[in-house]
Amino acid sequence: MYDGNSIHAYSPPGSSKTLLSGNLINNFMETGKDVLWIQTNYGLDRLDLKTTTSRSFVEFKDNRFMAKSKDNELFTLKDDGHFYYYQQEKGTFRKLEVLQPAFEYILSTTIDANNILWVFTSNNDNRSYQINKTKEGVSLTPNHLFKHPEKLRWAFPEGQLVYFIDETYSLYEYDFNNQQQYFIADLKAEIEKRGGKVTGSVTSKTGYLINNDVNSTSSKNKKARELGVPIISEETLIGMLEQ
Repeated sequence: MYDGNSIHAYSPPGSSKTLLSGNLINNFMETGKDVLWIQTNYGLDRLDLKTTTSRSFVEFKDNRFMAKSKDNELFTLKDDGHFYYYQQEKGTFRKLEVLQPAFEYILSTTIDANNILWVFTSNNDNRSYQINKTKEGVSLTPNHLFKHPEKLRWAFPEGQLVYFIDETYSLYEYDFNNQQQYFIADLKAEIEKRGGKVTGSVTSKTGYLINNDVNSTSSKNKKARELGVPIISEETLIGMLEQ
């Protein structure tokens, strides 16, 4: 399994049975000791590493968006636009009643150290919610902390920061701690300065296709694979420009 930084191998000891709901892993996240959540093409699997057992939630197949709170509670955004969180004591997911974002525009989700759930979108409907935990359960309170004048193309959280690129191809850093954003670079200008050109289509002359999800089955990714065009993430692009 690859977490974006390194490859991890997991071989269940003494188990010959299939533990996962599907053979294509889209995402995985560890929540607490010996608990691993694995998102496959057929469901969301809760894997207990201690007992080498798993439970599949097939209603969450092909979901890409998972986040965990500071209390190691799992939150996921389903393709119906609803947020759900896993109730440990009941072993079930509960839907959270908030206004639904349009799922097709979601770029990324994350939860910061202050237990704020962030949702970044490509249609300027960026959201943030304070996670509240009481005896009655968990709820979300909207607080709309993130504001940016341009629509976002990509957003990738990293710790207490999120890096995003807007539709002008400007790269910014947003700090969850002080809720301030900082301009880093004009990526279009940097690419053109190196002799490149930014376009919205993929052809045989395309040098790289930039996509936050390099394994996506989108039409552009399919076209790039057919033409042999390398697909790279935004992080890879930034690293190339820093060289």
